[in-house]
Amino acid sequence: MNPHDFARLIIVEKLNGTINPKKSGDMGIDGWAEFMTIPVQVKRWEHKVGRPEVDKFAHAVERDRKKKGIIVAFDFSRDCYEEAERVKHDKKIEIQLKSVKEIFNHN
Repeated sequence: MNPHDFARLIIVEKLNGTINPKKSGDMGIDGWAEFMTIPVQVKRWEHKVGRPEVDKFAHAVERDRKKKGIIVAFDFSRDCYEEAERVKHDKKIEIQLKSVKEIFNHN
C-alpha cells in the first residue's frame, strides 16, 4: 500500500477524519481528525519514529494554530515520548503518539 493510501486508511477510515488534499507540500500534516480540529501525521516506517519527528510535527501543529496533534506510527522511540512531554510542558501543545496497532484495535 502506498503512503497516501495508508494515510487515508488511518485518517479517514479509522479516525473519521479528513485527508489533506496536498500530497506534497502538506507542511507536515497528512490530515485532520475531529472535524478538522486535530492535525494528524501518519508514518509508515519500518523503524521507530524518533524525537525529531515530534519536534517537526509540533511546529506544523503550531503553524496550523492548534494545540493538539496526533502522530500515528508502527513504533516510537523512548526519546519520542520524552519530546512529546517536553513539547506539552514548554509549548502547551499536546502531541499524542498512537500506534497503528492501537488504532486498529480501538475501532
